[in-house]
Amino acid sequence: MEEIEYKFMISRDEFDYLLKMQPFKSSVKQVNHYFIDRDNLLRLNHITVRVREYPDKKMLEIKYPRRNIHQKFYTKNENLAIRDEYSRKIQNFSEIQPDEIVAVTGIQINDIQCVGHMTTYRYVYYPYKNVKVCLDFNEYLGMYDYELEIEFKSEDFLDIDEILSNFDINPDLQHHGGKCTRFLQALKRSNVNEEK
Repeated sequence: MEEIEYKFMISRDEFDYLLKMQPFKSSVKQVNHYFIDRDNLLRLNHITVRVREYPDKKMLEIKYPRRNIHQKFYTKNENLAIRDEYSRKIQNFSEIQPDEIVAVTGIQINDIQCVGHMTTYRYVYYPYKNVKVCLDFNEYLGMYDYELEIEFKSEDFLDIDEILSNFDINPDLQHHGGKCTRFLQALKRSNVNEEK
């Protein structure tokens, strides 16, 4: 499945403002459990392996770079992420095996391990057909942040500036990476601090 989304970091004030001004549905709690391999090949190839845990199910999700990107998506906006996603329902973490990840991504890994989790409280609404806006409050490793994600289908590619102007906020346009990237960066920092 193709995933196309813009990701922006926002402030707590902007998060609260959007929650009041837009018709978001009540939050859904989701816990993302992140997995890496010993040789770090997944990260080097921009591949995310996670289990997204909802109150009633667990989903294995593997996100990897899109191989063929339509010309209309070439942009200087680093906040735009275009990836393919594989997902399936699982019962427990022991079902996650390197062979399945190799089959999906083509990257030859020999091991996989869970390194931690991020808890997200997500609010969603649909301002246009096939456009989903997510407002996320994320907690991980004693930290927290706020994020605005705007997801859409390829045939409905739209001008992000138009949507942001309707929100009347000024999100951080610097690229901070997705949830997995921020989690792993924080994990690396915490490991370095523990070694000091």
